[in-house]
Amino acid sequence: MKNKFKLKGLLLCLAASVMMVSCTKDTETDEGLDIPKNITIDVGEDYNLNVNQEWTSTKEFVAKVDGSGKISGNHVGECDIQCNKGKCHVTVNPNYTLYREPLCEKGLTKDYVMSMYGTPYSDNEGTVIYETGQDSAPYVMYMFENGMLKDAAVVVKKTYESNLKKHLNNRYVYIQYDDGFYQYANAYTWEEVTKVVMYASYNSSYYLVMYMPQ
Repeated sequence: MKNKFKLKGLLLCLAASVMMVSCTKDTETDEGLDIPKNITIDVGEDYNLNVNQEWTSTKEFVAKVDGSGKISGNHVGECDIQCNKGKCHVTVNPNYTLYREPLCEKGLTKDYVMSMYGTPYSDNEGTVIYETGQDSAPYVMYMFENGMLKDAAVVVKKTYESNLKKHLNNRYVYIQYDDGFYQYANAYTWEEVTKVVMYASYNSSYYLVMYMPQ
C-alpha cells in the first residue's frame, strides 16, 4: 500500500520523540410508515423494522438492511435506511473502545488540535505529543506540516493487542497484513476511503497505530 513506506519513516522519527444494546429508538415515527425516525444500535447488533420494502442503506459500511427491514450494525458511524415510502436515521455505536480515537481530518490546523487537547507533553519540530493517562495507550501524537495536520498516531502496549484489534474492527475494515503492517480503512472501496489506519511494532513493548487522512 502507498502509505507503508511513509509509515516506516515515521516510526523511526517518532521513536526519538516519545522516549526522551442496548437498542434505542425515537418514539416519533416516519411519515408514511410506522417506523422510528432514529435508531441506535451497537456494532454487531440488529434491529428489525418488520416492514417488507425495497430497503437500501446510504452507507453499508456502517449498516446494511434486507428486504424485511432488518438492520445490521457493521461499523461505527451514521447512515440512513430508506425506501420509497420513508426512511430512518441509524447510528451505530462501538461495542468496544480501547482509547479515544485521535482527530484525523484533512484541513485541521495545529492551533485547532491544541485548542481541543490543551498543553502538550511535547511540542517539537512539527510533532505534538499528549499523555493520555491510560496504561493501555499512554500517548497520542499529531504530526503537522506547515501548520496543517498530516498524520496522527496512538502508542498502544503490545499486551493489549487483542483489545486493539477489537477496537479497530469496530471502526474500520481490515485490509491485509503486509511486511509487519496491519492495514485498515474506513470504507469498503478505495474511492470512498477518507482514512487509512495501520499499526506495526514500535519497540519491544509498544505498537504504533498510525491514522492517515486521505
